[in-house]
Amino acid sequence: MDGYWQTITRGGSPGVELCTDYRDTIVCMSKPTALEHFRFVGDKRTQIVYDMDEMAANQAVAEAVAGICSAETYACFGPDTIDEARNRGYKPFRN
Repeated sequence: MDGYWQTITRGGSPGVELCTDYRDTIVCMSKPTALEHFRFVGDKRTQIVYDMDEMAANQAVAEAVAGICSAETYACFGPDTIDEARNRGYKPFRN
């Protein structure tokens, strides 16, 4: 068995899918369905913006995005850039 699919759900909302391999840490990860067309997503409660392209490499980002989705407190930006998020008062996530 190379790995297994696991869906993280919190509060009954769509979760983040993880593909876990026992030989490595996280092999692959997909974006939540509601946010699949966006790269940057902000948390309205903390005014922090997350780069969802980092979800596969950073477990803290994946858990934060899953929490934002379950609480439905996310903000997306147009244009989808970190500069636009900063213009709206969001600060980038620092691990």
